[in-house]
Amino acid sequence: MILKAHLLIEEQVRQIVDERLKNPLALVDARLGCHQAICLAQSFFDEDHDPSLWVAIKKLNKIRNCIAHRLEPEGIHDRIQDLLVSFPTGFAKLPKKEVRLEMTLWSLFVAVSELVK
Repeated sequence: MILKAHLLIEEQVRQIVDERLKNPLALVDARLGCHQAICLAQSFFDEDHDPSLWVAIKKLNKIRNCIAHRLEPEGIHDRIQDLLVSFPTGFAKLPKKEVRLEMTLWSLFVAVSELVK
């Protein structure tokens, strides 16, 4: 679920970047990683524009990297809890952690998708 959500959100982040650049092809050779793309997308908005969104997307990216590069990632449950706390959605009272995570990931996706022109 985390990997799929990350892919969907990264796609939206890269769309934000591509839409706002005059010549997005100039960055193809730069091979921006996801973290760099997130930072670049964030730079197109005011400093105080939904800071919890950008914090949460960066945390999701770290979780994704942790899962993708380690067989048994340490502290993954703590990282996920930190992500859930960092992006207030109103789903904190849901009893199942998996459902809270899924709803938070969908909320992140919706929030970043709304920034795409």
